[in-house]
Amino acid sequence: MFFTKNFAGLLVFATAAVARISSTASVGAVSRFSNFALSPDDTSSQFAFTSCTTVVSSVPDLSGNVQNATDDFQLAEVTLLENEYPQSLASEGFELLTYAIKPNGDGTGTATTVFLIGGVTNDNLTSFVQSWDGITANGSTAVWTIGEVVCTVARVTCNFVMSPTPAVSNITDAGNDLLDAQIFQILDQFPFTTSVLSDNDAIAANTDGSYNATSSLQAGNVTNDELLPFANSWVGETISGEEAQWFVEAGSCVEQQD
Repeated sequence: MFFTKNFAGLLVFATAAVARISSTASVGAVSRFSNFALSPDDTSSQFAFTSCTTVVSSVPDLSGNVQNATDDFQLAEVTLLENEYPQSLASEGFELLTYAIKPNGDGTGTATTVFLIGGVTNDNLTSFVQSWDGITANGSTAVWTIGEVVCTVARVTCNFVMSPTPAVSNITDAGNDLLDAQIFQILDQFPFTTSVLSDNDAIAANTDGSYNATSSLQAGNVTNDELLPFANSWVGETISGEEAQWFVEAGSCVEQQD
């Protein structure tokens, strides 16, 4: 189950009490398609996450109406995913966030979509979406021709000792707020990112009020070479959540291994 929460123009969605998927998408022509069969406290399913961009064209030509074009192309994407992953889309959580198609002036448009699908690996999902290069797919109104698909996601895991000011005694509240703090940092540093998915793999309270947290951080349209040094730079600094300021006492981040 997804719930939405507004943060000064951000769209923030949660798959569980300790997970966040966020984007800088404005309301505009962005299309969102989701179905979450999971309860908010069910974290048993693993989610594949990727962000992909391609050049598309449609017959008939829908480029004159960006909203209609974006909605129809997303339906074509959903159909492709349903055919490949029927079990995942029927019984697992999934989310597609398709950004407004940008017309290229020649009848084509550049489309960017963020995918979040349960029960699938990152490698499998990315390979499948990239295999769309050169195929046609049906929306409800048009037939879409899809060009080369490029998927880019940075994935790092961070182990930090973090101290909140003011103190946060509830471990669930602490986990949510420190995720917010990490997300805000990434979105501020990389305004071009399509989305950020973060999750607390583990969190434990210390007797001095600090927390040991292991966080998975993934950012669309960002590379590991960009995200990894930035996340490591938080050590010795204070980052801000909604409820507290978090001083990152110690720790480090490494690239995730799928």
